[in-house]
Amino acid sequence: MENNLISQSNDITTSRFSWTALMGRSYAVIANTFFSRYNEWKKVHPWQTLKEANTYDGLLSYDIPRSSLAITGEDGQENLPKVDQLKFAFNRLQKTTFLNPSLKPGDWESIPIIGGVKYDSSTDTIHVDLYPMLVERLVELREKFTLFNPAQAMLLNKSMYSFRFFLFCCQWRNERKFEYTIEKLKAMFKLDEHIDEEGRKHKEQYKRTRQFKEKVIEPAKTELKELFNQGLIDICFDYTEVKKANKQGKPTVIGYKFKIISANDKPKITQPPVKKKPLLDCQKEQFNIRMHNLCRIRLHKIFEGGHDEEWANRIIMPLTRKAVEDTTVLDKAEAIVDSVEARYKLGKVRNPAGTIRSAYKRDLGINVDLRKKQSEELDLFSNQM
Repeated sequence: MENNLISQSNDITTSRFSWTALMGRSYAVIANTFFSRYNEWKKVHPWQTLKEANTYDGLLSYDIPRSSLAITGEDGQENLPKVDQLKFAFNRLQKTTFLNPSLKPGDWESIPIIGGVKYDSSTDTIHVDLYPMLVERLVELREKFTLFNPAQAMLLNKSMYSFRFFLFCCQWRNERKFEYTIEKLKAMFKLDEHIDEEGRKHKEQYKRTRQFKEKVIEPAKTELKELFNQGLIDICFDYTEVKKANKQGKPTVIGYKFKIISANDKPKITQPPVKKKPLLDCQKEQFNIRMHNLCRIRLHKIFEGGHDEEWANRIIMPLTRKAVEDTTVLDKAEAIVDSVEARYKLGKVRNPAGTIRSAYKRDLGINVDLRKKQSEELDLFSNQM
């Protein structure tokens, strides 16, 4: 997954607008193209802002291939949008403006998402112009902003609400949760009763809670979860209902609590306890041979000539005690030496003796004190066997 992030104000994320899946994808494609070009521009002008440079070097005009705006249909196939659909989507994007809340009290600023649009049938591309004001808005980090990955947002093309919920998840990523009432969600998605920019009246949609959940939340949740499980996006969500008693005292759903699931989450995996495998009588002869080979030959050779030369001898008793109770201990002890020897040959380990000693202490709980004399160890070892 690409990790390029772009910023936009949280007020854009929660603004009142209703987009189709094609509109959301188009916005994401434009934002992704812009961000790629801005990164290149920044390499050439590392110490300048756009305002200081007083130039936009190709950041204001884009040619978007129609093939990059394909939408996944109900049959799971990607379909190119028709020219009329493109015209409708980009015309609506042109009419979409956001207010800049970061200005001082009394000032206001209205920023159109895109400026001029022209479709060229000979190349099957859409030429898009952006306003300098929007470009500055995209690159300036305000006090309140949403970081999102436009390359990931481009993949959302099934549900018309997936893009919005993706932005919500990005906005509240650090908090790991967010909550909205149904009334607030309907207002943000323009599903409430309202009068549009052309003076037309619209009735409230999805009055039944069940219908709102099935048509708005579930499709977005499903699409984000599918892409998340495929490793294509790094965030998705789950949710629970928020209920409140109505006038009749009956619990009624008034909103939803959303839990954000991130690819950075580290699930707590409880390892099942490992069953011990005690040493059987029929295994003793082979066990003695393996212990002799490990301690007397392999470890002795590694530790020979070092300041802890006696370590290979002193480890016999504690290792034997553990290995008699659980033969997997000897397997682990041999595996540690195998690994260290292999890495030493590759030049990845400089001090094999110290590495083995640390691994035995960490993984096997064996830590002998070389200052103490244990002259009886070899006799005890022989007697136990």
